[in-house]
Amino acid sequence: MGVGSLEHSVPVAGTNVDAGLQARLAVKRAIDLTIAAAALLVLAPALILIAVAILVLDGRPIFFRQTRVGRDGRHFTIYKFRTMVPDAHLRLGELAHANERGGPLFKASDDPRVTTIGRFLRRTSLDELPQLVNVLVGSMSLIGPRPALPEERAQFPAELLEREQLPQGLSGLWQLEGRNSSDFGVYRDLDLEYVRNWTLRRDLAILVRTPFVVGGHALRRQTDPDPAATADLRSVPAGAPTPPSRDARPAFTPRLGGQLGGIASAPATVSVRRAGAPAPAMSMSVIDD
Repeated sequence: MGVGSLEHSVPVAGTNVDAGLQARLAVKRAIDLTIAAAALLVLAPALILIAVAILVLDGRPIFFRQTRVGRDGRHFTIYKFRTMVPDAHLRLGELAHANERGGPLFKASDDPRVTTIGRFLRRTSLDELPQLVNVLVGSMSLIGPRPALPEERAQFPAELLEREQLPQGLSGLWQLEGRNSSDFGVYRDLDLEYVRNWTLRRDLAILVRTPFVVGGHALRRQTDPDPAATADLRSVPAGAPTPPSRDARPAFTPRLGGQLGGIASAPATVSVRRAGAPAPAMSMSVIDD
């Protein structure tokens, strides 16, 4: 039973609804604490090795920090291993001509800002491992919608703010089912599908499936490299020419599944459309990693 269905299962407000939701969220939190603590302990040697490699090959900083929006609209700092040069945001204009996607998304297959070790970390999603600390302290969950940038969130349509009813996640439904899609509508639909139909069983299914999807993605990118692609939303920088937006997107049917963040530049305003009808203007920011 999802958040939305739980809230609407009782016609009048009452403690039973809140108690049921809070109980399931408490179980979700307990799972997060247990798995994140165990994972950090087991992966500690790998985390140290990655940190030393970044320090030796690329210097400081080792970690990348960025403000994101969590549950109930609260801001927090997300952590990643740094995969780009320190001045990546200043060099964004160099890539305006290399955008391979239309609409609000930005992707360049051979982004010169990505470091050598950064390519490997991105391909394997190992750069996301420091977010286990976010999970441990409670600012994120193992499973949930990916936390958005504040400037992105400010331009979300009202219905998409439903995603903040649950903790934002390290992995999630969109990360498994839509990470390679260039369509913002897929991102919106999968986040809403997850929140409106959330269950602990679905979380566990996404958690189990994530390593296989990430591993398969890494192997595919090894044979067909796409080092600068990320799983977070990206946009064409402000002032850069953008291809015409499509008036309709392909029909999309959510499937059970679930990506494992960046330096923000000036937001660019773009128009995102639903099938057959215009949607509000969206201001999406280019994200480093």
